[in-house]
Amino acid sequence: MTEQTYPWAARYEAGQPLHIDPVQPDMLSLWRAAVANDPSAAAILYFDRTLSWQEVDDRAEALAKHLQDNGFGVGDRVALYLQNHPAYVIGLVAAWKAGGIAVAINPMSKAHELEYLLPDSGAVALLCHDDLYTDVAAAVLAGG
Repeated sequence: MTEQTYPWAARYEAGQPLHIDPVQPDMLSLWRAAVANDPSAAAILYFDRTLSWQEVDDRAEALAKHLQDNGFGVGDRVALYLQNHPAYVIGLVAAWKAGGIAVAINPMSKAHELEYLLPDSGAVALLCHDDLYTDVAAAVLAGG
């Protein structure tokens, strides 16, 4: 690999590699390795609750199965219209487990933005909090 291939390599300090081989081939493999490493360790701290790697994985597995049971397939996209919340991580991992793609939707998006973002993203499923559904998404999904 030459500077021609990597023009930014001239800015690297001496001895810095131009290429790094990842330990895991994809994010789902990396996730599974993290769970296997210490399933009972804290993965998410949210207010006064701690979720272990295994708890998050179990919830993601259940959501992935639910998505698949409802027609979600390999390559499909699920929109994550969520605040900073454990459900975001669960939805992200569930998308991977179901063979799909998670699409992040800013939870500050208003209806007129969601009307554009959902179709443009190609999402076939939407994961959101009850209040975002009631206040914004329901009308968008209903077409009005």
